[in-house]
Amino acid sequence: MAREIVWSRQALEDYEGIYSQIHERGAIYSQRLQKRLMKKLAGLIQFPFSGRRVPELNVNNIRQFSMYRFRVIYVVQEKNIVLGMFFHGSRKMTAAVKRQIRSLRIPRFRKHFIKMPTP
Repeated sequence: MAREIVWSRQALEDYEGIYSQIHERGAIYSQRLQKRLMKKLAGLIQFPFSGRRVPELNVNNIRQFSMYRFRVIYVVQEKNIVLGMFFHGSRKMTAAVKRQIRSLRIPRFRKHFIKMPTP
């Protein structure tokens, strides 16, 4: 069964901020970012556990992949892959961020998630 990609509001806000910053440098760079992300997400649908475990949490279903200087943190669930956040690689993960990642559960917080089409 293929899983769906679901974006948390935090991940969507993070991505929009990154995209707009890169877009200021040039449209070609923001297009590359978008293309690379869509390719990565399409791969996650096929192989959801292909990302590395988040070392600070060491939980099997909480994974990450790198994109430029960012760690894209996601949670693999039975029917969904939840994009939790884009986290700058130079930042330390605080206890508050860890709690936020662990709280990514679709049924309880459905209004905070957005299903996005992927290629």
